[in-house]
Amino acid sequence: MPIKDTVANRILFMLIMLLTACGKSTLAPEAYVNWIDDKNNGCIKSETIGKIKYTVIYRPSDYSIAKGYLNKRENYKTIVPGQHHSFVVKMEPLDGKTPVLTIDAKAKEEPFERINYYLNDAQYYIEMIEGKDTMPVNNYIYERYYNLSPDQSLVLGFDQKYKLGEKEITLIIEDKIFNTGKVAFNFSESTLNKIPQLRHDDK
Repeated sequence: MPIKDTVANRILFMLIMLLTACGKSTLAPEAYVNWIDDKNNGCIKSETIGKIKYTVIYRPSDYSIAKGYLNKRENYKTIVPGQHHSFVVKMEPLDGKTPVLTIDAKAKEEPFERINYYLNDAQYYIEMIEGKDTMPVNNYIYERYYNLSPDQSLVLGFDQKYKLGEKEITLIIEDKIFNTGKVAFNFSESTLNKIPQLRHDDK
């Protein structure tokens, strides 16, 4: 028996859609940043390969907005939500002390060659898959900490094609310096759908 298209049924449908949309929590900027940075919430993945631990932190565009607001940067107002995905790839030595750039280096010039690789070439061996679409890196920063830390980081930006949580995201890294092969870090739809909404305190 077909369901009649009545005003009551339409109102009921709209209420269900509204309740579904309101299912996500809404957090102020500081709480939002803390939620993303909490390893228990699924936005942080790690893989140990050889003598290096690779940690990938996923940051949606709202993270950049929240950080900009907290740090009082005016340019955060130009960031459009839902238009980019960001990742930080942190590389840490397993022994906690040997600089990543010198691990298994056989010649004194090798660390400098590695710096050149991470500055200029590493980004071309990294890609993001969103659903079935493969995206190249469109924003790339290499960070090293000199004598402050043996770690180093890669900051990556990609275009966002779908609404957050509509498609899974997989970051694929191939580190040619340490011959890792292609390493995949996956963030499922369910993980992405759990990410809260950002409350825009300045609006």
